[in-house]
Amino acid sequence: MRLSGLAGTQDEIGVALAPPAGLALLLIFVGLAIRAGLPADLLGPIVVLLAVAAWARLGSWGLLRSIFARLWPLVLAAGIAYLVLIAPLLLAGDFGVLGHNVNNDPVFHSILPEYLATYGYDLPSDPQDGFSQAAVDKLVNQGYPDGWHQALLFAGTLFRMRAWQLFNFTEALFMALMVPVVFAWLRAGGLSRSWSISGGVVAAVGYLQLSYVFQGFAPQVAVTPFIYASLLVFYKVIAEGKFGFAGPAALFV
Repeated sequence: MRLSGLAGTQDEIGVALAPPAGLALLLIFVGLAIRAGLPADLLGPIVVLLAVAAWARLGSWGLLRSIFARLWPLVLAAGIAYLVLIAPLLLAGDFGVLGHNVNNDPVFHSILPEYLATYGYDLPSDPQDGFSQAAVDKLVNQGYPDGWHQALLFAGTLFRMRAWQLFNFTEALFMALMVPVVFAWLRAGGLSRSWSISGGVVAAVGYLQLSYVFQGFAPQVAVTPFIYASLLVFYKVIAEGKFGFAGPAALFV
């Protein structure tokens, strides 16, 4: 909401960055909740309650309608990009284009969310089974970033599906999030609204080949929109003195 309080073109940029900011806030909560030992099945109901509380805090349908009136073209564009990104899955009629996995990396990326959903961060010092060995090897020995796995865990609990079933669909969601982020960058550079939306769609769809040829890069793809969003808001804060973006800058990081 702080993002939406800016004026003129800055207001448009702020509204465009609201979806990635909201998702960043959600993922921060999910990560903290899992590390605190909250049962995975409670994540969905709690998030719904928090969303209702946020709406009650706003207390104005007029404000929400105003934001949505400026946001819906981006939502539509992101939806189109998402359909293009999952088109190979729909055409293949499977959760994966070449089956469920293209290489071994998605296997680990699908195992870890289910381990965290089952055991949380109770990682044994001497794992005896393959399930625990995979988790310890990646999260402890390699120190692998776990944000992507927390997001996939949340998606699994929300839709009551296995991580391997949601792997590509979740990855496509993060890629589609590039639409509002690239739109914000192009609008900040002075490009027209229509061309900025088109540029956002092209940028998002451009990740199609990366997602299906190199599935092991799912965590890197997922963090991409947040990296570009953080670069933009830091630019606004430092170069232009737009201190209204200081909060979102910290959030994206």
